[in-house]
Amino acid sequence: MRLSRFLRFFVIPFLFIFGCSKENVQKPATSEPVLVQQYRQGSTLVVVSLSETNIPTSGSLQFTLEIHAPPPNKIIFPELEGLVEPFTISGGYTEPPLTLPTGKQRHRRVWTLIPALPGETVFQAMEIAGAASITTEPIAVSVSSLLPRGLETFEIKDIAAPATLLPEQRTLRRSGLILAGSAIAIALAIAFIRLQRKTKPLAWIPPHETAFHALETLPEDPIARLHELNRILCEYIEYRFTLPMIGKTTSEILPILENTKIKGLTPTLVGLFEHGEQVRFSNRVPEGFVEEAERIAREFVEATKWEEPCG
Repeated sequence: MRLSRFLRFFVIPFLFIFGCSKENVQKPATSEPVLVQQYRQGSTLVVVSLSETNIPTSGSLQFTLEIHAPPPNKIIFPELEGLVEPFTISGGYTEPPLTLPTGKQRHRRVWTLIPALPGETVFQAMEIAGAASITTEPIAVSVSSLLPRGLETFEIKDIAAPATLLPEQRTLRRSGLILAGSAIAIALAIAFIRLQRKTKPLAWIPPHETAFHALETLPEDPIARLHELNRILCEYIEYRFTLPMIGKTTSEILPILENTKIKGLTPTLVGLFEHGEQVRFSNRVPEGFVEEAERIAREFVEATKWEEPCG
C-alpha cells in the first residue's frame, strides 16, 4: 500500500511534468483553389479552378483545367494565351490521363499566370472541344498594386545625405580630378596635333619612268629577261593607256592591241608578244632576239611616253 501511494503521489506527477511530451506539429494546409467552376454536358465534366482571384502585381496564380470524359475521346485543351491577356503564361504542365473509378479518364492541364498592370481583368470564355462541346463562362480577376493610392510620381525617400569629407579626403579627391583632367587634356592635344599634321602626298611617277628604270635592271638569263620584258610592256601599256593587260595571256592581249589605236604601236611590237611567248616557252633563244626585243620595247616607251603640258 505504501508503495502504491508513493507511486501515486510522487512518480506519476513527476512523469506528467517531466516525461514524454507530444509536440503540436502544425501541418501546412493544402492550397485549395479559391474559385471552382463545373460544367457538365452528357457524360463529360469540365472543372475550371483558379488559385487566386485577387492578387498583387508581384504575385501569380494557377489556372487549372480538368476534363472528365469516357475513353477513347480525344481531348484538346484550348490555347490560353489570347484568353487571359494582359496576363502572361510563365509556365505550365500537362498531367498524363488518369482512369477514375467511374471508368472515365481525367485530363488535367495547369498554367501559371503572371499579372501585368493593376486593375480588373476578365478571362474570356473557353470552348472545350472533345467528347462534347462545352463553353465556360468568363472569370473576373482583380490585380492590386503594392504602391499607395494617389501616388502620381515615384519619389526616392529615406536617402541619407552625403557624408562630409575630411580635409585630407577633399585634397586627395581634388588631386585626382586634376590628374584626370590633365591626362584627358594631353590626350586631346596629341589627337588634335595628329589630325592637324598634314600627310605628304606621294609623288606621282610617270609610267615611262617606271618602265625605263625596270629596263635598266633586267636579269642576265635570256629566258628570265624575256619574261621580265613582257611584264614591263604589259604594265606600261595598262598604266599609260588604261588597257587591261596585266595578268592576261598572249591570246587575250593580241585582240586588245589589234583593236586599239595607239600612236607608236607598230606591228613589230604586236608580233613581239606572239613571238616572245613562243621563244620563252621553247627554252631556245635565237641569237640577237633578246637585244632586238629590248630595242623595240625602248623605242615604243620613248615614242609614247607621257609629255608634260607646256605651262
